This record gives sequence, structure tokens and C-alpha cells, in this order.
Amino acid sequence: MSETLSSGMRLTLEGIRAHEQRLMVAMGNLQKKDITASTPGGNPPLPQQITFKNVLDQETGVTTLKVDRVYDAPVPFEESYEPDHPAADPKTGIVKRSPVNVYVEEQNIRDAERTLKSITNAAVVQRSIERQRNSILGR
Repeated sequence: MSETLSSGMRLTLEGIRAHEQRLMVAMGNLQKKDITASTPGGNPPLPQQITFKNVLDQETGVTTLKVDRVYDAPVPFEESYEPDHPAADPKTGIVKRSPVNVYVEEQNIRDAERTLKSITNAAVVQRSIERQRNSILGR
């Protein structure tokens, strides 16, 4: 049973790591909202997306959640005609902005926070079970 509890705690920690990274990506995307290029006619940063994968831990036989990759989202830039803007393309007067959807990112943050809270609550229960087991076994 001790191995199962250790596996459960390992699973909990991996879930926390993955969803913390999800939270960081969403918060980083919100910081990019309305950012323009640093050079005239250049491209601003794109929002990022994160994907996950289940990975089987060969040692414990437990499947854990891991970050698969973090990558630039394949979305078009927001464009506006502002010929006097420092980031405007000198030929067209077009300014490109980072295309961040605030509503999507806020929802990603809420989902990640809820998931982290659930994982943390599960860890508390897991620890309580471990303590009760150790108490019964006289450890």
C-alpha cells in the first residue's frame, strides 16, 4: 500500500507541475495583449498554446500528466492602419498587434486554478490516509 501512496503523491506532483505551467502560459499571454512589434513593420509576439500528454512511469506503473509542448499559436495578427505609430510598416502604415483573446486566457487561468485546487485537495486527503495508515501500523 505504501508504494500506491507514493505513486499517488508522485501523480499529484506531476499534475501540479503541468497545471502550473498552463497557468504561467495563460498569464504570459495576457501580458502580450496589444503589444506591437519593437521595429517598424515587424511582428509582435504570438500568444502561446500548451498541450499535454499522459506518460507511463515505468518504475511505478502510474500514468502521469506531462507538458507535451508549448508553442506559438497559429493565429493571424490583429492589424490596424496607424501610419504615425512607431511600429507601423513604413510602406503600408499597418501596425500588427499580438492577437490575444482575453476571455480565452482568463478562462484558461480559472480552469488551471480550479484544477490546481482540486489536485491540492487530493494531496491533503492522500497525506491524511498515509498518516492514518502509519498510525495503525505503529510507525
